[in-house]
Amino acid sequence: MDSYDLVLLDNGGKGNTSTVNRGRDRLFSFKKIFNEVFLLVCSSGYFHRKFHGKTDYGTLKNQEYLQTEILTPLLDQWFRLNFKRMPDTINTVMWSNDLEAIINGVKSGMGVAILPYHSVKKEVDSEALSVIAPSHRQLRREVVLTTIKNKNPGLTEKAFASILEKELDKLQAARTSDTPLSAG
Repeated sequence: MDSYDLVLLDNGGKGNTSTVNRGRDRLFSFKKIFNEVFLLVCSSGYFHRKFHGKTDYGTLKNQEYLQTEILTPLLDQWFRLNFKRMPDTINTVMWSNDLEAIINGVKSGMGVAILPYHSVKKEVDSEALSVIAPSHRQLRREVVLTTIKNKNPGLTEKAFASILEKELDKLQAARTSDTPLSAG
């Protein structure tokens, strides 16, 4: 088993850190960093060719999907959030653990993918990518910084925490009220 002094933890989208630290709060401290927003997106051309203005369950279950191992569980969560069910089968036309490859596949019109908002913000804002949001609900995952309690941090840990704090402060200062990436 690997040993870690500092961990960024995704709690599986459960919505609060108590689901992560239940029974472990004696050993670890948890600091919520932000909620990461995930969107179901496709190219604008693909949307016009395949959706014909419809974003209902029947239309979505028959689309072509681009997936990664890490993001595949999020597709299930997205369907459950929006339709309270998941299709029996998903037509996967591309499988890659390279997020950039998935983004490029979506931009080129290969199909639909669930992606972190921050990775496609520019394309969404310019309407090069269409966001599929039938219920207008956003899938959010909480990202948490986890540290060992009662441990004196080493030099690397201190440097990382300092850089992380500065970057998060910049991110917080830059965000606007309508930006899906929020510290809320």
